[in-house]
Amino acid sequence: MNTIINNTAVIDHFNNVYCELRPSNIQGIGVFAIRDISCNINPFTNPSIINEPYHEVIVDISKIPEWLMPTINKYCYVDLNLVYVPQLGFNYVSLLRYLNHSFEPNMVLNELGDFITTRIINKDEELTFNYDTTYGLPHGFK
Repeated sequence: MNTIINNTAVIDHFNNVYCELRPSNIQGIGVFAIRDISCNINPFTNPSIINEPYHEVIVDISKIPEWLMPTINKYCYVDLNLVYVPQLGFNYVSLLRYLNHSFEPNMVLNELGDFITTRIINKDEELTFNYDTTYGLPHGFK
């Protein structure tokens, strides 16, 4: 039987939950607002329950086992022969991984590495950012 532990950091965090994953009309899976989100906030704050921030590592596609390629193609950004893989692996999920590209984004990446809303985002609206301006590289997305 599990013991109930009322971790106040996690409970307090519930007030800062704004998003969920859903199928996207832009590409695959996207991040959607489950309630209205104000301008100039980071909707991805977390309690300090993990010490490692979300990061990706770049891997040569030839290093990926063939049986993992359907998962790679579904959940990772593949550019030429490089794959951007979550540093913490596939057993950890971050909503940030599923932010889709838009030339009219509603979020930007600030100098601290946080995604910040640039306007009010309405409930059920998909959250997006511009890959080109954020990463400084042109992409083939529409």
